[in-house]
Amino acid sequence: MHPSRFLLATTALLATCVQNVHSAVVFAHYMLGNINADHVAQDIRDAKLAGIDGFSLNIGDPSQPFVLPVVTSLFAAAQAAGTFHLHISMDLYASGDAAGGHPGLYNALLKQFMGHPNYFHMNAAPYVTTFSDGGLQNTEWFNWKVSIGTMYFCPNFDNTTGYTTGADGWWDYWGPIVDCVFSWDAAWPVRPGPGNQGSASQGSDEIDVAVMTAATKRGKAYNMPLSTLQYKDSYGTNIYRPGDLTLVKRMENILRLQPQFVTIISWNDGPESHYIGNIWPEQNTDAEPARYVSAGRRWNHSGLRPLIKDFILAYAAGLPYTGSASLPALGPASVEGAMWYRTVTAQSTCPPSTHPDNAAAGGEVVNWAIVVGTGFTDVSVRVTSGPSSTTFAISGPGFHYASVQKNPGQQKIEVLSKGAVIGLGQGGRCVSALCPDGIYNMNDVVVGIGSPIVAPPVIACDDRPIHCQSAYVRWKALLKSWNAFS
Repeated sequence: MHPSRFLLATTALLATCVQNVHSAVVFAHYMLGNINADHVAQDIRDAKLAGIDGFSLNIGDPSQPFVLPVVTSLFAAAQAAGTFHLHISMDLYASGDAAGGHPGLYNALLKQFMGHPNYFHMNAAPYVTTFSDGGLQNTEWFNWKVSIGTMYFCPNFDNTTGYTTGADGWWDYWGPIVDCVFSWDAAWPVRPGPGNQGSASQGSDEIDVAVMTAATKRGKAYNMPLSTLQYKDSYGTNIYRPGDLTLVKRMENILRLQPQFVTIISWNDGPESHYIGNIWPEQNTDAEPARYVSAGRRWNHSGLRPLIKDFILAYAAGLPYTGSASLPALGPASVEGAMWYRTVTAQSTCPPSTHPDNAAAGGEVVNWAIVVGTGFTDVSVRVTSGPSSTTFAISGPGFHYASVQKNPGQQKIEVLSKGAVIGLGQGGRCVSALCPDGIYNMNDVVVGIGSPIVAPPVIACDDRPIHCQSAYVRWKALLKSWNAFS
């Protein structure tokens, strides 16, 4: 079996030891749900291929009947995979406790799995994190930690006063409780409104710098978030935080800052639109998010994973940040990457009530990023959006990205060397000036770049005005019934 990136980044001694003490670890945030065992195993195989070290298991209400069977399946699949690691992340606000959640609800689950050989350890202690502070005081967290015993605690307390600036007062209050701190909202630009948090701009790192500097000063570690966009139009929330070049800019900042941990948000959180992993139908059965994300090819984001894999290789190696050369391709003849874009435009005629808060923040652009091997010269990238094409000259091997103006119609990206196409991405859903989903859908279409020999064919555009939606849905249902009858 090919050794994972996790093993290659450590010494031979540490590679044989589950209780690892190395840094430069990459987790993917994993939303626990009613996922069958085969799909759990597939998630772990796919994540390992992408260079991810383990899953941060987001668990809301631990008393739900699916929780224990799915967590058991995850640990069994991780053990079968050999070097894949898991840890529990307590989602206190989703725990079902009317007071906002309490970590004590997770004690039984933690004690059952913290000793598992594939539970992630840092400094010989089981690693535990949270989605929030749960509205609790420092003394409550201290007492809870005593009830569990030894652990390496890396919570997300970024909604507490003073956290995002690395204030001394924050560290005086919370510092004795934490071994590490994990930011969440820093992954995306802030959206307007009182109390909202986030970075100043796409991919910026001013929060990470402040928090990591304060943590390092006190001998604590930092877990830096990495994500694409955030778009959610379900469960009473309709928000957008742009993901045009957020992912790739934060990749560069992570390589420059070299935090001890990185968490990708997320592997499978479909309703938030920032997934890079699989969307399984048994976990995603709610009607509202199904309007903009579903299992199948149309909303598949796996095209980002080769790019993420290259980033992880560079991060694990601890290479100094050197701009475009920071992400070396896997081989001299390799070209990897993706393009991504929203399929609506600012002029799309969708119902006004479906436009998310902060919808205007995203650019009217097609975004792309590639990693080019050293074996190619005279490289260029040609992006075709509808009737228009734009060509970029590439300065050399390594990492490159940009955006181009988006136009309605089909979208295509070609990577050329000396005029010959060496990489091609096409076949994604068209950009529409109408409203084919009946909502202002801001989930990204992701198109991977691969060999032109095996590239998928282009697909016909499915523009339909909003007033045609109900008739179209009825026609599809009738056709399905007719096919079943015949």
